[in-house]
Amino acid sequence: MPLRSPLSSRLLSLLLLCGPGCATTTTYLADRCDVSLAELSPAEAAPGAAVKVSAGPLTRSWDTSVLVGGVSAVITDLERDGCDSCDLCRAQADCNACDDCDDCDALCALECDEALTFIVPELPAGVHALQLINGHGSSAGLSFTVLPGASLDTGAPDSGAPDSGGADTSAADSAAPPMPG
Repeated sequence: MPLRSPLSSRLLSLLLLCGPGCATTTTYLADRCDVSLAELSPAEAAPGAAVKVSAGPLTRSWDTSVLVGGVSAVITDLERDGCDSCDLCRAQADCNACDDCDDCDALCALECDEALTFIVPELPAGVHALQLINGHGSSAGLSFTVLPGASLDTGAPDSGAPDSGGADTSAADSAAPPMPG
């Protein structure tokens, strides 16, 4: 049986520890609780379009994610209008984020108007699950139709040729004036 040096044993141990755990993966952990998605406007849209969704309860934009087909969407606006009384009621009734707060449900439904706006990410046309995740938990998936659309323009000079995914090195691009800095 061959003998292993202390260095090779340490390298082997490091590979065994790091091998399965060194991949970068984003995992969203949240309870599935009182977070809901309601009305979408528009109900279907192409990549790059803004969509407003009535949802709740909402928190703040820094702890909120919208996923469309598992792809993160950019949130451009998060509105919580008239929600101060609702928030105070929930705090006074000692309702945590995942509790049904019967003492405050009627007040919150009457006074609190919550919505957010997101940009549809680049996805193939078709029906995709729309999900909201925030400090209160996560919503169930809501079907959302992504319409066919052109890829988003980066604003950089372009040759007009179809995008190959690589660098665009056509003569038309090299003749373009430099972008102002």
